[in-house]
Amino acid sequence: MTRQGLDIFDLTGKVAIVTGGSQGAGFAISQGLAKAGCDIVIANRNVEKGVKAAETIALQEGVKCVQIQTDVTVQASVQQLVGKVLNDFGKIDILVNNAAVEHQSSMLEAREKWFDRSFNSNVKGPMFCMQAVAEDMIRRRKGKIINISSFSITKARGKRAIYGSSKAALSHMSTVAAMEWVQYNIQVNAICLGVFDGESFRAFGEKFPEEHDSVVASIPAGRPLRPEELHGLVIYLASDASNYMTGRDIYIDGGAGW
Repeated sequence: MTRQGLDIFDLTGKVAIVTGGSQGAGFAISQGLAKAGCDIVIANRNVEKGVKAAETIALQEGVKCVQIQTDVTVQASVQQLVGKVLNDFGKIDILVNNAAVEHQSSMLEAREKWFDRSFNSNVKGPMFCMQAVAEDMIRRRKGKIINISSFSITKARGKRAIYGSSKAALSHMSTVAAMEWVQYNIQVNAICLGVFDGESFRAFGEKFPEEHDSVVASIPAGRPLRPEELHGLVIYLASDASNYMTGRDIYIDGGAGW
């Protein structure tokens, strides 16, 4: 492939909203999109972390990157986010629903409050965001929506009943949205992440070293997913290269979901 042929992956001039984009996989996703030339809006609750992440990406990648405080579980907050982005940037080309919570408990230990919190963040929040951006995407007859799911949707894992179920719901919702909006040239796909080598997993290793090592040993690739290894898939799904792919769950898990 010639260098000119790679222009199909170029995101220069595109505008992306990344929920929970200030840390972990969300920050890696924001970085990857920015490397391809995309302007980024980080939508998250923690203003300090959001501002720091936005400043870092803008400085390193030379794109416009801002943070907007948002609670994705509150529909009015999501509508304010989308309204501000449309006012400031004029359009929304890409939405990445990454913000989520992961609660660990056995089936017997699971409590209603944790169920509600997980499904509010992992299912209801992405639904609000998809609904809000879809109006502009339908009007413009173009858009990319990427929902961050998990390999847990098909692989039973101890103490992950609530989390896995919420992500399975998100993946199904992605398929339905893809079916309804394909006529408007909007592609909706889900990335099923494996174990991600971020701050939370490293902190988990410091607190529970034996369990951490057991998790790593269970991955056929022998290690967790590195942040930079997420860039290529995200850029592909956000670019014109994926215009004929929609309604799919794409696994990036080092074989852990087998």
